[in-house]
Amino acid sequence: MIAFPVVDPIPLPAPVWLFKVLHILTLGLHFIAVEILLGGLAAALVLSWTSRRHDPAAALRLNASAALARRLPVVMTYVINLGVPPLLFAQVLYGRALYTSSILIGAWWIAVIFLLIGCYWHIYRFAARLEESRRAWPMALISLGLALVISRIYSTNMTLMLHPEAWQKLYAASAIGAQLPAVDPALMRRWLFMLIGGLAAGGLWMIWLAGLKC
Repeated sequence: MIAFPVVDPIPLPAPVWLFKVLHILTLGLHFIAVEILLGGLAAALVLSWTSRRHDPAAALRLNASAALARRLPVVMTYVINLGVPPLLFAQVLYGRALYTSSILIGAWWIAVIFLLIGCYWHIYRFAARLEESRRAWPMALISLGLALVISRIYSTNMTLMLHPEAWQKLYAASAIGAQLPAVDPALMRRWLFMLIGGLAAGGLWMIWLAGLKC
């Protein structure tokens, strides 16, 4: 049984190495934006939550949370715009595998659009509530949760495309793509490794923002 269909006879408009270089470059930029978003959201959430304490530093933590929240919508625009090119390059280079894996988790893959809209909206609500001196941390928590779900969907899709031996069984189990399988034992570890990097990226971003105020 042939795992992949016949290669499209239409040639690529440029050398393969060029597409790979552009893919790695744009993917790296996308990852930087994603890490800053996740780390910044987590930091803003913690600062907003701890600002409820009645101590001298509460106002300082609230101001820091608001300063991060005002910039998070801009970071999200970079996440989205820098995420499109590597996805397109991946489709050019690995389209037959990527299309198949996307169909196998089709319900989740389509849900990314609505999850992203919800994540973006809650970031704006988080910033607006902080400006109004209202309780804002639930908005940050929801936004962070939605962002984590999106990242898990993408990690699953990119891993599933590497395991064609699992495709037939998954399609037989759910033709609408309702499953989000862990076909690789290392999937969870790789996903968590990338999430931990968000803490470092968020911390460096906060240091850079603090330097701008000096």
